Amino acid sequence: MASNSTSWMNGSSWSPSATNTKNPFDDSNGDPFDDRYATPLQDIETGTTARLSSETQQRDAVDQSGVLSEEKRIIEDIRNERLACEVCLEPVRFAKDRYLWNCKSYHAVTHHRCTALWAKANLVGRALAWKCPKCENIERSSPKEECWCGKGSPLNDHPTIPNACFDGICGSKSKCAHGNKSSCRKPCHPGPCKYECGRCANDPLPNPANMNTIWGRFKSKRLNFRTILFKSVLIVALFGGICTYISFHIKWHTQPYLYPRFKGGLSIAEGLCLLVVGIFYLPFGAFYCINCLKGGSKFYLEILNGNPWQTGYKFRFSRAVIGGFLLTCFLVGLYAIPIIGIVGGPDIQWYNQMKDSCHGFDTRVEIGTHFAASTYTLYSLNESVNNQTFYLAPVLAPKFGSKEPYQYFHRFSGSTTNTANFAIDVDIDNGVWRELHFNGTDELTKWWASGRKQYPSVHPIFDNITTIESATKLNGTFVIRDGHLWMPDFDLIIQGLEDSRKHAEIEPFIRVFDTEGLPHSRTEKLLSPKWNWNNRHDPSIVMRTASFGHGRQRLDMCMKENFYYSSNREQQKLDGVSDGSIMPLAVIAAFRMRVNEMYALNSGRPFNVKKYSEYDDVKAIA
Repeated sequence: MASNSTSWMNGSSWSPSATNTKNPFDDSNGDPFDDRYATPLQDIETGTTARLSSETQQRDAVDQSGVLSEEKRIIEDIRNERLACEVCLEPVRFAKDRYLWNCKSYHAVTHHRCTALWAKANLVGRALAWKCPKCENIERSSPKEECWCGKGSPLNDHPTIPNACFDGICGSKSKCAHGNKSSCRKPCHPGPCKYECGRCANDPLPNPANMNTIWGRFKSKRLNFRTILFKSVLIVALFGGICTYISFHIKWHTQPYLYPRFKGGLSIAEGLCLLVVGIFYLPFGAFYCINCLKGGSKFYLEILNGNPWQTGYKFRFSRAVIGGFLLTCFLVGLYAIPIIGIVGGPDIQWYNQMKDSCHGFDTRVEIGTHFAASTYTLYSLNESVNNQTFYLAPVLAPKFGSKEPYQYFHRFSGSTTNTANFAIDVDIDNGVWRELHFNGTDELTKWWASGRKQYPSVHPIFDNITTIESATKLNGTFVIRDGHLWMPDFDLIIQGLEDSRKHAEIEPFIRVFDTEGLPHSRTEKLLSPKWNWNNRHDPSIVMRTASFGHGRQRLDMCMKENFYYSSNREQQKLDGVSDGSIMPLAVIAAFRMRVNEMYALNSGRPFNVKKYSEYDDVKAIA
């Protein structure tokens, strides 16, 4: 019966040297791979165990195989025990269950057990990577008990090649000399592979890469394009998701008219999630960017010829500085984009959408911040027009047993450059308004709006003022419709006013439209419950609110000058703001004060809350 092993694997050939008594892998059983008796690898590293003699470590060049083929040389050296293991420094032998391991880059051959111990003792960082004991090339996987090609288990009785499988084909993928894809068709073998040419066999060989050029040095690099493509797609997908979230994050905070229910529970939940994500992103993202910067700098500096340790090429200092600076800026930009987008994105977008919204509106009015104002000063950008001040105050005039309007209303009183001593009364609960003219200054409203705050202990006596003949010049009604205020008698739409009573964050987006002459379809679109806002110029807008700066700050009203309609519906041109423009301003101011009385101006609470103002008890009695 044929022997189950070849002559080069017989036990008789296994004769450990008697002189090497301090061999760390030697033991009484004569098996240098028995882990129970082997000296730990760390003892080798610390020097507590003597290494092999120079006779064993260094082989004379004459003893090495003179065969030119590296594959055959490796096979002959294994058979003749002339190939030393780079770990234990003993001759490389192949026996049953004692497999070999080879480096794919340098083709060094070691005992598998030795390599496994080496890999455990020489891990690179925290990753499952280790360095080849011969060439120090980084290996990403643990050494396996496999044949040369890695497709099968080694055969102990292979007739020609130790550690080879019987009928495996190498099949490793690479490129031929012409740069085309090819594969090794040799049987399972040690040493370098052979990549034969196909149809390009008769084509002239390409010129070697010119290492004096950037492109030539780039072509000479061995890159794993699959890994690069996978990482690139992963990064693009990740940043695509981040940018999508940032886009919605900015909209949630700068377009409350589209997302009125975001403020409150949803905004708190988003803030908590961002806090948790930020705790992990800041340190781990910085660590990843630093690693990318180290690896990328080494690669690009070699490509740009900016590495002073490169030999044979002139060092380019300017390329090193510029390349390193650009790469650093790129990675820092990627790291900072999510932070800037989440933290500063809403404020930047708010500033950009508000900065040009009042272009063409020459009069500005400060109407308060988080609390309703009682004094309104009209500042004109035209130096020839003096500033005018109006005062807002609640008026209580009950009539017991009557349901007539104007028993509780708000009076907006003052003078314009065209008309003195007139007021707009707004009864919000009954949906009516009127314009009154007096024969003197309305000191009572003025004192309630400002004087009582400056002199709280003084109780002045006011002169009686009466309305002049035909004092009630104008009056009308307003209707709440789908979040807006519609004034059909005056062809005005105050878009978003009712929505702002329910959600105070919508206040900077209120617009007043003059619908005179507009198509019916346009009017219906302005009254739609799903309305939108933009900062573009629209000739039908006569005034609009705004809050300039980064994020919401003071609330302003921007008003057009020199244009409005008189009481007989004729267009007029006057200095400053016309009398008709005061009426929608008075309505908006009265609405804000009424909401402030309801303790709901800046709370995000709907207008119809259970809390009520101090005047509601008196109204109930009336």
